[in-house]
Amino acid sequence: MPGVARSAGALRLVEARQTKGRVAILGTGVSVSARVTPVTLTNDALVSAGATATMTLSTSITPDIALEVGQIVQFGDDDGVYPARVRTRFTTGTSFEIEAFEDIPASATASFPPELDLLTDLSDSGSTGTSSVSVFKSVGAGETSRDTTERTASATGFSSFYDAGGETVIKAFDSEADVYFEIEEPSPDSSTYTTNGKIFWGIAVINDLSRNRANGEKVGLDFSLQFSGALNTVDPA
Repeated sequence: MPGVARSAGALRLVEARQTKGRVAILGTGVSVSARVTPVTLTNDALVSAGATATMTLSTSITPDIALEVGQIVQFGDDDGVYPARVRTRFTTGTSFEIEAFEDIPASATASFPPELDLLTDLSDSGSTGTSSVSVFKSVGAGETSRDTTERTASATGFSSFYDAGGETVIKAFDSEADVYFEIEEPSPDSSTYTTNGKIFWGIAVINDLSRNRANGEKVGLDFSLQFSGALNTVDPA
C-alpha cells in the first residue's frame, strides 16, 4: 500500500529563529561524557561591584562541569543584567568568588552554561575524507575507504559586554581553552516536547574569531569552532 502524502505543515518544520547556543570554558583535562544540563544560580544577597566578591547562592548546586576561572556568568532580574567573572573554580556548594562588574541584586539569577543571546545564525556541518585505491580484486575499479570525519560549527551575531555567552567565547579563544558547546533547536512540537528540542553537543576548539566594527553598524561577533571527537545528539523531550 503506497504511503500517504503529507504536507510540509503536517511534518512540522521548525523555525530556526528560536535556536539556542550554550558555551562553557573547560578546565585542562576535564572530560565530558554526557550533555551538560543547564543549572540556575540564584544570588542570595546583594553583591557590591568589585574585583573580589563572594557570591552566596540561595541553594546548593552541583553543576555537571565546574565553573572555571574566567568563566563569564550573566545574572539578571526584571530591572537589568549584571555580568560577572568567576575568580575561583566552583564545583559544588553555595558560594564562590567572582569579579562583579556591577552591583548584583539579591534574587538575581544566572544560567550555566550561559546562552549566546545575540546570534543571528548558528550552523554546524561535517565532512569525511576518503581514499580511493585500485586493487587486483576490484578488476581495476576504484575502492573507497573512509578517513577522518570532522564536525564544525560557525556563528554570526553581535557583541555585547552584557552577553555572557559571547564574552565566554572571546575569553576561551584568548586563553586557548577548550569549550563545551551545544546547539538546541526549537521543540518540533511544543505540546509534546516541552523540555527541549533536538540538541547537538560536544567538546570544541574555537579556531576563528572576529569582532566587526564597521562605521555606523552594531559591533559584530563571528566565530567558528571545530569539535574534538563526535558531535553528540540528544532527542527532543
